[in-house]
Amino acid sequence: MSDRHNFFELPHKPFRLMWMELVGAIGAINPRDEAALARLEARVEFATDVYAEHNRDESEWYGPRLRELHAELAARWLADHEDHLRLLASLGGRTRAVRAELAVAARRDLLADLYRFFCEFVADDLAHMSLEEGQIMFAFQAAYDDDRLHELEAAFIAERVSPDAMQRLTPLYLRACNVDERAVVFAWLQRRTPADIFDDLMGGVVANVVPAGELAEIRARLGFVAA
Repeated sequence: MSDRHNFFELPHKPFRLMWMELVGAIGAINPRDEAALARLEARVEFATDVYAEHNRDESEWYGPRLRELHAELAARWLADHEDHLRLLASLGGRTRAVRAELAVAARRDLLADLYRFFCEFVADDLAHMSLEEGQIMFAFQAAYDDDRLHELEAAFIAERVSPDAMQRLTPLYLRACNVDERAVVFAWLQRRTPADIFDDLMGGVVANVVPAGELAEIRARLGFVAA
């Protein structure tokens, strides 16, 4: 079934990139650098917010559908999501505690603990993503043909992924994806965001992330008017 449509694969790429970049940032941060600690806190807040929303959306929308196909697998998956919400809250609290601590030596200890905690969370979450792309997706593939899988994916995006969420995640998607996947993201954006916001994204965020030649290729593929 590896050649079948898999609606978990593309959304996982930006989150994997987000986690990998945070692993590096936490491991390298200077406990004396107040500005860097403030930036880290903001990055962790963004990451935990968008990932918690992603988990809740999947649980509430795909969860009931998976339960009809494979109740035991659905229960395991939904329990994982609940556990991750708890861990995300803990991650945010541990990060805030670092900057709240004024003693540098104590900050070092808190950062070391944060780094270990976060690496363990990422390892668990990467395994969770593999479960989704494997066993859970196989359950959907066994029940539906690819046309129906595309319909489910489109319905999920329309009902659970707001234009605001798309804007927030667009830079991550573009940096994490290859040219073919970027074309898919642009098509989503064009359908789901107001024309003025889409034009701003294309002229701002997109132009700063996607090489000019590749951007021209994608625009041509999707029938956009030449810039």
